[in-house]
Amino acid sequence: MCIRDRYCAANDALGDMPHDILAVPQRYHADNFSNPLIVLVWWTMLICMGVFACHYIRRRYFELFYYTHHAFLVIYIGALWHATSLWYFLISGLGLWFVDRLIRFSRGCSLVGELKLTTTGYTNLKLTWIEIGTLDGLLPVFEQGQYCFINIPQISLLEWHPFTIASAPSEGILRFYIRAMGEQTWTGGLHKLAENSLEAPLVNVDGPYGLAVEYW
Repeated sequence: MCIRDRYCAANDALGDMPHDILAVPQRYHADNFSNPLIVLVWWTMLICMGVFACHYIRRRYFELFYYTHHAFLVIYIGALWHATSLWYFLISGLGLWFVDRLIRFSRGCSLVGELKLTTTGYTNLKLTWIEIGTLDGLLPVFEQGQYCFINIPQISLLEWHPFTIASAPSEGILRFYIRAMGEQTWTGGLHKLAENSLEAPLVNVDGPYGLAVEYW
């Protein structure tokens, strides 16, 4: 069989893009019936975890960047369908991810005390200051350059956003300076909430994370 005939035979077996890629053929051999499916999953991964990770989307549409990265769960399902013995290699990574989520969930349930919210607004700059005195009744322990994830259920129950700690470790408090990036954004909602609320809202903190910044 010449090279052209082999190419045509392979093309007939796997189907043409993008029409046949959306269907999982039933006549394939057990070793390659899921090839079109895994190609579709690969394109999904490329778009969700590649395009949406660019700097502009991360800065302007953090929620889109964050939630589309959860497409990796679909990728795992497609990969297991494509190679059923793959779970030998995935189980350790998925197990570590699951343990990490449990630890982060428990740390995010810390009781925040001595909370203060302050706002300042100019023509092109609106800032919200968050100060936290204690976590679970203890002074927060952190190093310069670290960051925390912050969640405010009154704005969004599921959204956690990372912010660098602006206070010095010697101060014994957590302080964050958060710029409002627009009325329809999470940071814009925080600024509006801080301006209009008579009482401090519920704030959840997960952290600190990251390596300390050292100056020589």
